[in-house]
Amino acid sequence: MKSNILSCAIATALLAGGVTQTALADQAATDARLAELSAQIEALRAEVATLRAAQAAAPVASAAPAAAQAPASSPSVAGAIPTVAAEPAVTREPSPITFTGYGEAVYSRPSDNPELAQADLRRVVLGVGYQFDERTRLEVEAEWEHAVTSADDDGEAAIEQAFISRELGHDMRLQAGLFLIPMGIINERHEPPTFYGVDRPLVETAIIPSTWREGGIALGGNTSIGLQWSAGVTTGFDLTAWDPTSTEGFESPLASIHQEMMLAKAADLSVFGAVKYTGMPGVALGAGVFTGGAAQDSPASFPADDARVTVWSGYARWAPADWELTALYAEGRISDTADLNLTFIGNPVLVPERFWGAYGQVAYRGWGIGSTRIEPFLRYEQVNTGADYASIGIGLTPPSLRTVDATTFGATVRIHENVVFKLDYQDFRNADLTLGFTDRFNLGLGYMY
Repeated sequence: MKSNILSCAIATALLAGGVTQTALADQAATDARLAELSAQIEALRAEVATLRAAQAAAPVASAAPAAAQAPASSPSVAGAIPTVAAEPAVTREPSPITFTGYGEAVYSRPSDNPELAQADLRRVVLGVGYQFDERTRLEVEAEWEHAVTSADDDGEAAIEQAFISRELGHDMRLQAGLFLIPMGIINERHEPPTFYGVDRPLVETAIIPSTWREGGIALGGNTSIGLQWSAGVTTGFDLTAWDPTSTEGFESPLASIHQEMMLAKAADLSVFGAVKYTGMPGVALGAGVFTGGAAQDSPASFPADDARVTVWSGYARWAPADWELTALYAEGRISDTADLNLTFIGNPVLVPERFWGAYGQVAYRGWGIGSTRIEPFLRYEQVNTGADYASIGIGLTPPSLRTVDATTFGATVRIHENVVFKLDYQDFRNADLTLGFTDRFNLGLGYMY
């Protein structure tokens, strides 16, 4: 009996020892497999990190599946989700077409005649440009004034610019077509956010008929010292269109005989030249002259067959820190007008021999609330659209017109660099009320893009 018990105990011990050895062997194999899998996972992680770094360094390149990019000997994990190939990036060429434009709406309330208060969508201008190649470009602008254009309304539709510009190299360019004359400050940059006041300066509408454009060809360029220049041959004015019964000649002598390239008479052409200096920070200096015959090869019976229109202007602008100081002078002359004015005797508006205007302006641009800037300004102007008349005899030669003094003060509220609200008050002295020179309060909204 004792021997049986002893035999069973020995057998049990031997069996337990065998089981223990087998379990230990299995555990060792499992640990080895886990270590191998862990090494494979770490290798895959390093590979993925390398691929991500390569994609971040070259985002435009198309992404290939991770499995395809991995070396053939790279280990893989069973059951891993396959990588989806990324869509190749599409590189688009910039469009050759660009769109621009500007517009303004105004409200005006005369101080002494509030019943004459008026609101007007003064103008909307749409522009389009087309880049034919890296050196050749088309620019076209179409303008609509006063919201409604028809035979029974005061609105007007016109092409403001339409020209081809060609870069010639050496900072020179050629342009041909209908373009703005580089005279004064406002004529070339007349969008509402670019000038102070609801109305454009009186000098640059009555003396320089902004926006003044002519058809022709011009050459221009820039220099390394900050000097810009331009010169050209263009159409000019038509003195045969002068209407001695209309006050338009009092308002702006040149605007009344401006052709705007609408079936423009071109027997007499004009030439112009202009320079602008911006080589010093905060400083801009400019000057220009325009001259040309105005009789347009009229019949011999026209009494001013040698008439010539000449306009010149000069300006200076200084912008120290948050201030901006501006001064401008412009003058025009029409020659050989004596005999023509003799035919106009008895009419209210004869052709002036000389007309001029000047203004000084100060603005402050240092106030702001968040992203909104408030820019107060003050402008003082003097304008005379009939300073001198050619002598046609005692009692017949018109007296010089009175010089109009205009003071405008207010502020531009700039909610965006290209979006502005404006308010100002205008005070006129020595002004003819029939020409609309009445003291008034103005509001305006303007934009450009």
